[in-house]
Amino acid sequence: QNNLSRSFNFQFGRDGYRLQPQPLDDWEKHLKQRYPDFVVPQSGGDVATTVLAMLKDVSWKDPNPENGRQLFIKFTCQKCHSGRQALGPDLQGVAKRFTRDDLFVAIVNPDRDVSNRYVTTTVQTTSGKTYNGLIVYDSVDGLTLRDAQHNTYRIEAGDIAARIKRRASLMPSGLLRGITASEIADLYAYLQQL
Repeated sequence: QNNLSRSFNFQFGRDGYRLQPQPLDDWEKHLKQRYPDFVVPQSGGDVATTVLAMLKDVSWKDPNPENGRQLFIKFTCQKCHSGRQALGPDLQGVAKRFTRDDLFVAIVNPDRDVSNRYVTTTVQTTSGKTYNGLIVYDSVDGLTLRDAQHNTYRIEAGDIAARIKRRASLMPSGLLRGITASEIADLYAYLQQL
């Protein structure tokens, strides 16, 4: 605000705690017009950059799918990609639907391409609480939202102060922190078996 002499009616101070989708959208549009060459860094930061750079050096010969399965569990992938109440897409046949590189881009940068079905919603209540997650049920009386930890919240319509859809995934960025080149091959071998 100070540098650009604009406020777009953003409320600071005590009123600034609440969600303010319109001022934030106005800011985003203004910044895109003023700085058209600026590119927002990909989510996942250094981890994403490191993992994607490693792909060209991975030896894909003789991977260990069992080790890949253990990595799948270590990174808690099964928590959101298995079972009836999965928060993420079914990974059955995922290695046939995506190229190897595209699959790893999706893993390390989950916000890059989010299907409408998995768009995160932020709900602010009249009491000032904020919830982030996927809407699993929506009606005129309220909604049910499930967060990344599989906690489910029922929020009555009269308690909703603001509701914003975000083009963001519940899947955390930087997920493969510390992975080695051979482990990448192992994880991919396991994903090919699904």
